[in-house]
Amino acid sequence: MKSKYLNNLNEDSLFNRMTSGVTKVGLVALVGTIIGVGVYGCKKSEDYYNRGVARFKKGENDRAISDFTKAIKMNPRFGMAYYYRGMVYHRKREYD
Repeated sequence: MKSKYLNNLNEDSLFNRMTSGVTKVGLVALVGTIIGVGVYGCKKSEDYYNRGVARFKKGENDRAISDFTKAIKMNPRFGMAYYYRGMVYHRKREYD
């Protein structure tokens, strides 16, 4: 049984429909990449904090400390950044 949507399609029109879908997917991927680069660029203290938490979970201690310190410099009242930075120092056994 043939679909009613495909009845009048020839090879060229089918190709055009398929490539327009690919173009839409590519455009969505491009926009997602641009947005992702903006978030990864860390414009707010929360961005540094979130990246620091991710690095903390991966065991990237020095990089996590750097991100938490940047978050604290941008927002000195960011208590959770202090907390996680302390956790990383504790993990490294650097108690001072």
